[in-house]
Amino acid sequence: MAVRRGRRAPNSIAATDLAKLGACETQAMLIAKHGDRTSPEREVQRRAGDHEHARFHVESSQQHNAGRGGIRNARCFIASVVLGPNDPDTRRLRRFRDTRLRRTRIGRAGIAAYCRFSPPIAQWLNTHPMTARGVATALRAITRFCLAKEGT
Repeated sequence: MAVRRGRRAPNSIAATDLAKLGACETQAMLIAKHGDRTSPEREVQRRAGDHEHARFHVESSQQHNAGRGGIRNARCFIASVVLGPNDPDTRRLRRFRDTRLRRTRIGRAGIAAYCRFSPPIAQWLNTHPMTARGVATALRAITRFCLAKEGT
């Protein structure tokens, strides 16, 4: 069994290795007898998974730390408050941000500004339901307009 180096204590065993022991005792015995023969393709997949995990950790930490004033959904602050975090239009706006805005420098700058300034606006909207309804109507219209432009 391989012991990976990193932030773990010396002589610790990776959780993946522990899971392997519980999943298949025969496999663990074969690895102990013949060694861990990982194919090059599997190693590429493992590295890709490690990279994706690290990227997700950084992104989720940034989103968590961006939340202020009790608004913890850093993905779409205002839409989450006025439409709901699982509303189809909120999901469409997130998808538009992820597929369109994040691809360009100006789009990423807009996202950064939004993440900085929208939490207090969302908190204010949370305490002003009449205004929140108007914003919800406007967001739904914007969403329909964007979808019509994309042809989806």
